[in-house]
Amino acid sequence: MEISDLPEERRFEIRLQVALLRNAERISEVSSNPSKFAAYIEERKRKIADLCGPGEIILYKGDQIYP
Repeated sequence: MEISDLPEERRFEIRLQVALLRNAERISEVSSNPSKFAAYIEERKRKIADLCGPGEIILYKGDQIYP
C-alpha cells in the first residue's frame, strides 16, 4: 500500500505509528527488560493494521517502511 497519495492527516498517523513502533523495537533491543515493551509494540502493530489492513506492506514514496 503506497501512502504518499493519502490525505495528509491519515498519512501522518500511519507514519507516526510506524515511527513509534520502530523506536520501541530499538529501545527493547537494548533494554535489560525487553518484555516490558512487548505490549506497547503489539499495540502499535494493531494500530497500523487498523489503519492499513492486516498484513499490509506499507510504502512511502516508493520506500518500504513497514514491515
